[in-house]
Amino acid sequence: MNGALSTAASQQRACFLTRFILTQRIDLSLHVTAVNRLLLLVLLGTVILQPLMEEIYFRGILFCGLNSKLNPSLSAGVVTIAFVVLHPQHQLIVLTVALALGVVRVVSRSTCCCFALHLFYNLGVVLWGVR
Repeated sequence: MNGALSTAASQQRACFLTRFILTQRIDLSLHVTAVNRLLLLVLLGTVILQPLMEEIYFRGILFCGLNSKLNPSLSAGVVTIAFVVLHPQHQLIVLTVALALGVVRVVSRSTCCCFALHLFYNLGVVLWGVR
């Protein structure tokens, strides 16, 4: 079965290249579904799942565990530092976002609010990068 799929994919690529060479235009209609799937996976992973998992861990489990031993501001500070350290590629911008998330967690007493803020931040990053 893999051989048939490989042959079909090769034929599709050859057809695409032949059309491009003959017409000097690219027909992207064959690739629209692949792009849609990729966009859906990026949105699902980056915009929904990543913020959900990070907020459950950082502002949910870690914050609550520290908050039982420390005051809320200090707990939020430790969680913010941990969050920033684990995002080394964008530490300066992540610091700003993490501070905002810490303040939202302390003020609202809700991990859901942090998740919503994180989700909208990541959505903005994805949309900014797509343009």
